[in-house]
Amino acid sequence: EFFQASNFVRDRILKDWDFMETPQGFRDQYEKIGATHDARVIDWSPGEPRYAALRTWLNKQLKAEGREAEQPLNVLDYGCAHGGYAINLLAELPDLRITGIDLDSHGIEMAYQFATNKNVAPRWRGVVGGQDRLSDPTLPEMTEMYDAVIAQEVMEHVADPASLLKALEARVR
Repeated sequence: EFFQASNFVRDRILKDWDFMETPQGFRDQYEKIGATHDARVIDWSPGEPRYAALRTWLNKQLKAEGREAEQPLNVLDYGCAHGGYAINLLAELPDLRITGIDLDSHGIEMAYQFATNKNVAPRWRGVVGGQDRLSDPTLPEMTEMYDAVIAQEVMEHVADPASLLKALEARVR
């Protein structure tokens, strides 16, 4: 009976994580997850401790000595999901500009809707894609450099975290 239970657990884990073995696996997995996002997340996000910590950090960057005050702080949010953090940050910090990138097209669509509803759309850009898009010369968003990169709760979801960190670092001034 013990071995039947352990075989069941092993088989279930293998089934749940088999998306990592196919070329489009990550994208397909996160599109499934994205389809379950609740639009009320835009209201919940600012109440999360991680959001408060990020807002505090970005606010410090905005006030940093030597920073050109007339220029917005240009941030790349890798793995932005539905934009719950990004769009609320834009609403609270008017000198911020955020480009979000995520595998989930539904999440990027939600973020655009949130940005419109919160009147921050001119300072928001969304890109559907993964690490390969970070160096895509055909994307105007990926031909510019950023003042900061956010990648919250992302590294545990990528096949090669070291490679992603190197690609993100290449986007920072």
